[in-house]
Amino acid sequence: MILNYNNNFQYKVLYTRRRTLGLSISPIHGAIVRAPMRTSQARILELLTTKELWIIKHLDDIESKKQNGDYDRKVLTLEQKILAKQKLENYMENQLPFWAQRIGVNYYKVSIKDTKSRWGSCSATGNLGFALRLSFCPQGIIDYVIVHELCHRLEMNHSQKFWLHVAYYYPQFQTARKWLKVNGNKV
Repeated sequence: MILNYNNNFQYKVLYTRRRTLGLSISPIHGAIVRAPMRTSQARILELLTTKELWIIKHLDDIESKKQNGDYDRKVLTLEQKILAKQKLENYMENQLPFWAQRIGVNYYKVSIKDTKSRWGSCSATGNLGFALRLSFCPQGIIDYVIVHELCHRLEMNHSQKFWLHVAYYYPQFQTARKWLKVNGNKV
């Protein structure tokens, strides 16, 4: 359910099996609060109050980009999604085992989904998820996301130790991250 916060912006609360509150911005839903299952409404409102200016700034940026034509994420037909998924699966068929062996980790299930806010994910059990949008990225960017997620098999966080692993296996990771930041909303 989408709610209004002081008539300033919309927000949506997703209750998940997590330990901390998380906040993200969506061009469709406004602010998205990810909260542990038993989080009180008062705690959620406290987070929104604390981050109100940050939320408004980011929502204004998105709206400005939309109006200037800078926010043009691809809208795909079902046929295009099927072809994009096949292309990405074919690429990953070789690259995932290559990088997993190089890093010295294993993985289990791999899924490709039409996600909006993530490029990839790695569960504690080694299940990997990748964004369908990666099929429209250069191969070096896909490789970076693969390495990033596989390094989570070594460190399940974004600590300095995690980034040292990423840098060791993919030294140009900062260039790839910058590319995703600049071009990510266009794929």
